[in-house]
Order: sequence, then structure tokens, then C-alpha cells
Amino acid sequence: MSYRSNRKDKVVDPEASFRWPHLLADPEQVDRLLANPEWQVLCQDLMQLLEERQSEVIHKLPTTMEAQAQENFLRGKISVYEDLLGLKEEAEQWKQTLKKGK
Repeated sequence: MSYRSNRKDKVVDPEASFRWPHLLADPEQVDRLLANPEWQVLCQDLMQLLEERQSEVIHKLPTTMEAQAQENFLRGKISVYEDLLGLKEEAEQWKQTLKKGK
């Protein structure tokens, strides 16, 4: 399966999530994931990693192109951590959006 998306060739479902299309396609599935105790443990680890990466970006000024590339890589990781940590709130908003549409 390719990770690249070519949206112009796909039919857009107005009820589909662009960020989490497979997970949010089934509200019960996301509820089970978020209710799982291991999800909370994962979120604790993600929060710790997020804080560490943010500190690295804030306190280490890049002085070379390689250091700038590393900083950009860390910023990408930070974005992923934030996306995962925001999943619960996003799923709740998504459910509200679907309820309003019906």
C-alpha cells in the first residue's frame, strides 16, 4: 500500500475524515481504542517525548545545515506526537459534526 495520496482521483465523502479516515469511519472502533487503558499509557509516553523534543528545538540553535535538518526532523516528530495526543478531542469533535449533519 502506498502512503501517498492522490485526492483528485478519489471521490470525496463529506462524512470522511481527512486526517483519520479509517479510524473515524467507525465511531465504535475509536471509542474502544480511546477507552483502552494502554492508550493512556501510550499518551503518557508521547507527552514525555513531546516535552523532550520541544526542549531540544527551543534550547539547541542549529549552526549547520545538518543541525537545521535535525531540527526540522524533530519538528516533524513533535507534530506527530501532537496529532496523536489530540486524537481523543478530534474524535469527539468529529462525532459532534456527524450528529449535527444528520
